[in-house]
Amino acid sequence: MTFVYHSSKDRIIRSREPVGSYRASIFNKNSFLCIPNRKRSRYDGYFVKAKKLWKILDEIRFDFFEIKDADKIVKCKNSMQLFFKFINISFFIDEPTGALLFESNTDIKMNFLFDIRNAFDQRIWGRHYEVEYLSDNTIAIHFVKKTDTREDSTQGQKEFEKFVVIKYNGHAVSNQRWIEQEYEYDIDRRSPEYKRHVFSPFDINATRLMIATGDSLDEAMNKIKARYKLFDKIKNLATDFEVERVSRFEEVDFAYASAKDSLLSLCSKDCMVAGAPWFFEEWSRDEAISLIGLIHSNELELARSYMMNILKNVYYNGKVYAKLGEKSHFSIDALPWLFNRVSYMIRFSDKKNIADYFLTKHFISLFKGSVINTADLINKFLGKSHMIYSLPHETWMDSTYGNDTREGFNIEVQAMYLYLNKLAYALTKDEFYKEKEREMRTEVVNNFFNGEILYDNLNTKLIRPNVFIAYYFYPELLSHLQWKRVFNSAIKALWLEWGGFSTIDKNSDLYTPFHTGEYPESYHRGDSWYFLNNIAAIAMYKLDRTIYSSYIADIISAGTKEILWMNSVGSAAELSSAGTQTSQGAFNQAWSNATYIELIKEISKEIK
Repeated sequence: MTFVYHSSKDRIIRSREPVGSYRASIFNKNSFLCIPNRKRSRYDGYFVKAKKLWKILDEIRFDFFEIKDADKIVKCKNSMQLFFKFINISFFIDEPTGALLFESNTDIKMNFLFDIRNAFDQRIWGRHYEVEYLSDNTIAIHFVKKTDTREDSTQGQKEFEKFVVIKYNGHAVSNQRWIEQEYEYDIDRRSPEYKRHVFSPFDINATRLMIATGDSLDEAMNKIKARYKLFDKIKNLATDFEVERVSRFEEVDFAYASAKDSLLSLCSKDCMVAGAPWFFEEWSRDEAISLIGLIHSNELELARSYMMNILKNVYYNGKVYAKLGEKSHFSIDALPWLFNRVSYMIRFSDKKNIADYFLTKHFISLFKGSVINTADLINKFLGKSHMIYSLPHETWMDSTYGNDTREGFNIEVQAMYLYLNKLAYALTKDEFYKEKEREMRTEVVNNFFNGEILYDNLNTKLIRPNVFIAYYFYPELLSHLQWKRVFNSAIKALWLEWGGFSTIDKNSDLYTPFHTGEYPESYHRGDSWYFLNNIAAIAMYKLDRTIYSSYIADIISAGTKEILWMNSVGSAAELSSAGTQTSQGAFNQAWSNATYIELIKEISKEIK
């Protein structure tokens, strides 16, 4: 039985009962480590971020014990400690370099399994390792990836090389061999490939070691030379974790601090990636939604730079691509989310008396121009319906299954563009936008509202939790009483007793109670998304915090449990099965972390 602990400078909490499946994880801006106690994924191991995401280690195996045998694990910022009967081991990540450090209370034999590759490249041929044993207990690995006609159009062409340097305080024994790994977790996710050969170059007996990587031997070696001598200092910094008191509940405090830390681990100076270990790209919608977490983390310069980047990528049709820098399908809702976040940052900066510093004239001009230009473009294409039409894959529910594509008129999209016209009027005082808002509101109410239900899509007329997003953006759509009827209908059709919402009416033939992995059947047809649950809780809180208090409390409880005690310890995952709470999808998802931060910040006065 394994208990999970979270610690800070002055506090420590423990899971109320032993945890089942978990990942001892550390997420950092420059690297991350995931160690499962049960089923392995090819996305477990040690990864570094250098323009792309690179996998370095698949696994570290220990003599005499396995990770699943740990009595307790202790998570603290960039560190993870595992306690066994007689042995304690610790992993740390050096924040500036992303190097991995290991320490134990006794000499331990470790077997290292390397799988150096682009994280998303599953080719198996043309992998070449050279191992050199240097002086002063140091090993250098030179990896070269070459093309191979069994998988490529050419033979023997060098694609890239990577260097790994390991320094340790014991001794090493060469045992070069290839070992086949099986990834049971990926079998469950229906995410091939399920087996892969990885390279075992040596065993090391030591109590301390450090692993650094680079595109050259000098780069990797310099990290070792500069940082290994600072081992104790790095260890102290890795556990230097302050937990803000945002509530009267210690678990909420730790989850809130962990969500902030996990969100920042997905950020670089250039962009925020949607999640780790997959979704390691800049998704415009995910980034826009998650900006709220950066604002509440006082990372305003970073938030502003991301905002500027999205604003500079608006296309002629008033939309942005779903993946920035990649001509994929468009996202119809990324810009409304962005405008909402910019508007919030303006209010936030004004309240903190820092607007003059963060909100430059150029930034405000770009924001206003983009709002007006987008509103003009959308209004131009509205047609007689006065409503916004979505193509398949354009909304956040971007998976398709059978005839469920969400093509057509969707409720949250209408609310977002009503909000856009309202915002355009606020910025310009031009009555044109006010009139467009009035016309559109009339059409949306007449077509979507039947007196009790707000239809999700006019083609299907299903009940889905997007009504909460609609309220979040445009509460003026209905009266207070009408919104209560809509929320009550949604709760009746969608509420899950463990503390979340199904993504489709539980009485629908499409409802799928258990996560189906990369097969899209359950993805938006049952699976409960942590980010949407958080948005729903905020909406219910704003509409009537008394009537909906039990649902809000259950959502907070489920979200807190997910971050602290489930799967990747200390991070909010992407989603859960509907039938029972699980931790599925990406281990560390930006918008799950960010909206948890937003939710707790929104209601913090109530729970203090």
